[in-house]
Amino acid sequence: MNFERLMLLHELAAHGTITAAARATFRTPSAVSQQLKLLEKEVGVQLLEPSGRGVRLTEAGHILADGALEVQTVLNRIEAVIDDFKTELRGEVLISTFPTAGEMLLPGTIRRLEDSPGIHIECTDRDALANEYVTMLTDFHVVLAYAEHGNTPWLHKDVISTPLLTEPVDVVIPADHPLAQKKALTAHDVISVPWIGSPEGFPFDVRRRIIEQAAGTRAHIVQRVADNHLASAFVSEGIGIAFLPRFTTAPRAGDGFALRPLRGISLARDIVALTRRDHHQRRVIQRVLSALVDEAHDVVARNASA
Repeated sequence: MNFERLMLLHELAAHGTITAAARATFRTPSAVSQQLKLLEKEVGVQLLEPSGRGVRLTEAGHILADGALEVQTVLNRIEAVIDDFKTELRGEVLISTFPTAGEMLLPGTIRRLEDSPGIHIECTDRDALANEYVTMLTDFHVVLAYAEHGNTPWLHKDVISTPLLTEPVDVVIPADHPLAQKKALTAHDVISVPWIGSPEGFPFDVRRRIIEQAAGTRAHIVQRVADNHLASAFVSEGIGIAFLPRFTTAPRAGDGFALRPLRGISLARDIVALTRRDHHQRRVIQRVLSALVDEAHDVVARNASA
């Protein structure tokens, strides 16, 4: 049974369509279809069936697709054992990060890996919704993800989560706003002020709803943006106030805005590194995760002493 074809079947199960599986594996859709037809002939059972304009996996197809991942896990375990006999770690590691985690962690992490010149890191910045992180692991070895403190939307039997840090979230206000005179703010202080919100579904938008529940009224959203630097620029111009993460925003405080904690409501986000179980055992991945954890510890220590 051809293992490469088995993994193509797994990619189809993960991505949902022939076109998406082709894009993920750098093939044409016709090439993927041809290989899957050959796999059907090889195993002697129907693996795909028509579904609308596309195809879907049969029960046998799902079993084989799951089995492909199990085989890949075993192969990676063997590769990890072989790595123990090598004097130098080598391999490419694809990392997806949301912007502020990349800013905070990746430059230092790459610097820490300078003693492992055989490891090549390729980074992509992508601000995703919490329910998209797991599916991104079909395209990346490591996905940096975040969610409200204590929430774990990435729980999955084939995914391993490595905790990196918990970052406080503050209210960012114009430096000349009367609220800037206070050391801490309450929900009632901020609910009546215009807000720079996040796109609906993003964690910062969830925090806004927490404030509304505590204050008993709706916030007035004047803009919705995903980019934190753009949000702080709006705040600096007095357009509204916003929730922003402390570690990456505090160094820019004074550029027309100030950060204040919220009293009575604990706001923070957990940042983790997600890996597929079959990739996690590779020594190259372990080395990268170790560098990420060390860098995260330093980030927390630097901010604690600031």
